[in-house]
Amino acid sequence: MHTFYTIRYPPPNSQKGGEDSQPIRVTNKAMESLLFCIVHSIEFQSPLQPSRPQLGSSIGSSGKDSITDDEAYVRPVENSSMLLGNVTYVSRSKHKPSVLASLHTAVEAARAIQIPDKSSQVPFELRVRLLRRHRGWLWHDSRPLVEWVFRMAKTREEFSFSTTHGDANERPRPRTSPRATNAHANVVRATGGGGAHSRSREEGLVCSNDPEQIRQVLQFILKHSYDAIDLNTYADFRSGELIFDVSVQEV
Repeated sequence: MHTFYTIRYPPPNSQKGGEDSQPIRVTNKAMESLLFCIVHSIEFQSPLQPSRPQLGSSIGSSGKDSITDDEAYVRPVENSSMLLGNVTYVSRSKHKPSVLASLHTAVEAARAIQIPDKSSQVPFELRVRLLRRHRGWLWHDSRPLVEWVFRMAKTREEFSFSTTHGDANERPRPRTSPRATNAHANVVRATGGGGAHSRSREEGLVCSNDPEQIRQVLQFILKHSYDAIDLNTYADFRSGELIFDVSVQEV
C-alpha cells in the first residue's frame, strides 16, 4: 500500500508566535509572482520523468556533443521579481502546459478572493497536489503522491513589504497606534541590519511580500522535497505521467 503524504507550511510543530508559524502574507499585486515562485520551485525539485533521448543542436565547432530533451528540460533558470523583493529562485527552463494552465487558474482564483470591508486580510490555502497518471488503450489510472498545503493570507496593498519599508517619498502609511508604530520601527531596523537572524519575532509583524519570509518558504520546499517524501515513491514519480493540480480555497 502506498502512502499519500501531506506537507504543510507553516509546519504543525512550529513555535506559536514565531516567524516560522506565520501564514505567507501576500497582496493581490504580487499574487502571480508568489504562486509561480512556489509552484515552479516544487516542480524543479520533483524527479524528472524519462523521455526518449533525441539529438539536439550540436555544441562547439566539432559537432560531436549534443543534448537530450531531458537535459534541456531540467536546465536551471534563475528568476526574480521586484514585487517579491528581488528574491531569486530556480525553475526549469521549460514547463509542461498542464502545469502552467493549472497555475494560471489558481492565480485567477486567488485574485478573486475578496477581503472583507472591515478587515485587513483574508486567509486562504494554496494546495499543490502531485499525481501519477497511467494511460492504457481503454483506461487510465491516477493516484495522488504528495500534496503541499501552504497557509496564506491575502492582505491589502498598504501592508506590503515595499510600502512599509519605503522612504519618505512614498505614499503615506495608514495611521497606527504609537505602540504599533514603535514595534514596526524595531522590525524595520532589524530587517535593515542583521538579516533574518536579527529580525524581531513579534507576532503579527510579518509584512506582505516579505522577501525574508519567501526565502524561508523556499528553504522549506528544498528541505521537505527530500525529507518528507518516502524514497519508495521515487519510482512512482518517474513512471506514468506526473500531473500538477494547483488550487486555492478560502479557510
